[in-house]
Amino acid sequence: MKNCIFCDELNKAIDNDAYYKKPHEYTVALIARNYYEGEVCGQLTYTSKPLCFCPVCGKKLDLDQIKKEKQEHYHETK
Repeated sequence: MKNCIFCDELNKAIDNDAYYKKPHEYTVALIARNYYEGEVCGQLTYTSKPLCFCPVCGKKLDLDQIKKEKQEHYHETK
């Protein structure tokens, strides 16, 4: 099955973090933007939560497993 755009971008970000050994946490949050006369005049970001499912395609995400696979890949190539 082909990944959606969000899944592809998430995999690239995790791969990049594993390559540079940068610890990151991936979460999701509800963002509400306020508009006035067509322009953004404010933004609220609600409390972030763990990313368990892709918000675009709905695929279940096991971020710990994905991170582990990426880290193992870079340990093998040394």
